[in-house]
Amino acid sequence: MSNRTYYLSDKIEDINYGELVYVAHSSYEGEWASIAHTHVLCEMFLVIGGQGKVYIEDQEIDIGPYDFVAVNPNVKHREVSSEENPLEYIVFGVGNISIEMNNNLYSKVSFLSLTKKVNFYTEEILNIYDRKNKHHLLMIQNIYELLFLEFLKLSGNKAVASITQQVMRECSQAKRYMEAHYAENISLDYLAEELHLNKYYLSHCFTKTYGMSLMNYLTSVRIQVSKKLLIESDYNIASIANSCGFTSQSYFSQCFKKIVHMTPYEYRKKNKHSK
Repeated sequence: MSNRTYYLSDKIEDINYGELVYVAHSSYEGEWASIAHTHVLCEMFLVIGGQGKVYIEDQEIDIGPYDFVAVNPNVKHREVSSEENPLEYIVFGVGNISIEMNNNLYSKVSFLSLTKKVNFYTEEILNIYDRKNKHHLLMIQNIYELLFLEFLKLSGNKAVASITQQVMRECSQAKRYMEAHYAENISLDYLAEELHLNKYYLSHCFTKTYGMSLMNYLTSVRIQVSKKLLIESDYNIASIANSCGFTSQSYFSQCFKKIVHMTPYEYRKKNKHSK
């Protein structure tokens, strides 16, 4: 029998993990692309399956299984999934943090050398998310911190405090809510009530943070969804307008032409023909 004892000194490095605000699991069927967007949070993607790309500002980055990508706050990016091998990933939204790196936009590392460990972490996150017992949030926080430590070790980067204030978190919540509930009848009053915020405060802060009003952002999300439906479905234009949350076909057509510079019918005809 042998015993080994390790004493932890008070010289352990103090790591800034930030504040884990949300964890999301995304998987797609066929080719898929998000719209270009920014976050006031640092977003970290752990790819667990498939192939795809992340477009970060003007750079194109290939991503595949076991890639871990950290995108700094307020950096424009979008994700695109392969059609033959659809993308699947877990994303962590982290506040009060940014990553010191050469290009100041993003950092990508491969966890291929840690496959067994990462598989275990991934399975635990997905299982914890399904179970949602009283300890699940703390467990997810701990797993995120372990993954983040591996990222820092492999990348050689350093995490630093970021000026991510409470107002930014509230704006991010509003943004995510609209992206998830775009088909519903959402007004500024309704959104403020759902998020328990003063509507004038929310409107002002959102515009200041993202450079557009809440309702304009909601309209842009609805238009992006409608473009996909116009190309990939045979629904009539009135049905598409309704499913995307527009109050009428005429209002949908008006908004669509203003943003896309052609009518929904013209867009469908042009793009279905090109495909």
